[in-house]
Order: sequence, then structure tokens, then C-alpha cells
Amino acid sequence: MVSELQVSKVVYKRSCNFDQNMGDDSQARDKGLEMKKDIRCPMLTSTNYTVWSMRMKVMLRLYEVWDTIDPGSNDAKKNNMAIALIFQSVPEALILQIGEHDTSKKIWEAIKSYNLGADRMEKQGYRL
Repeated sequence: MVSELQVSKVVYKRSCNFDQNMGDDSQARDKGLEMKKDIRCPMLTSTNYTVWSMRMKVMLRLYEVWDTIDPGSNDAKKNNMAIALIFQSVPEALILQIGEHDTSKKIWEAIKSYNLGADRMEKQGYRL
């Protein structure tokens, strides 16, 4: 008879797309990294900043680079990864406006400022 623990291990392995015959931990890590490739960055539009920022926080945490934005980190490799993910999720016109910033934290703050400023203008009756 199969125990509940054995069944739950099989279900877990299948749900995470791991091989039935997982060898060492490096295979599991490689599989985990492949799973990240299937997750796409949400695209920022003129109306979805709040949802976009929430989704991007999750994405940046998934890639373990959120700490470059909050609280801010000088790790160049993580910073470059965070910038790459953000640039994939914003329109080209916005990249041209924020691209001069050299850290992911500054880029994040520029996007936030731009979008919160646009929200305030629309609430006051201006159309952008």
C-alpha cells in the first residue's frame, strides 16, 4: 500500500515539472530556473500602474532582485537583472524617458512618479 507521504511527493514532483528520477539538487535548481522563463512581465499601460507595480514586485521577488529597489542595493548583477525585467515591462517611449537613470531603484521611482503624477492630473480634469 502507498503511503500518503509517497503520494504527496509524487504529486509535488509532477506539479513542479520535476523529473520522477531527480538526481542531485542542481537538476532541481535548473528545472526551477526553466520555470521562471515561462513567466512573463506584465506590460505597463496608461491605466494599470497600480496592478502593474504589484505584479512587478512579485516578479522582481521571484528573481530575487527586489532588494535593489527596496531598500536599495549596489549589487551590479542584481541591479542589471532588475533593470532588464523593468525594461521588458514598459513601453519604448517610457524607456526613452527613464533610461538615463543608472539604478533600478531610480528607474522604479521615476515610473512611480510619472504615473502618480498622471493620475493626479486626470483627477483634476486634465486629459493626458
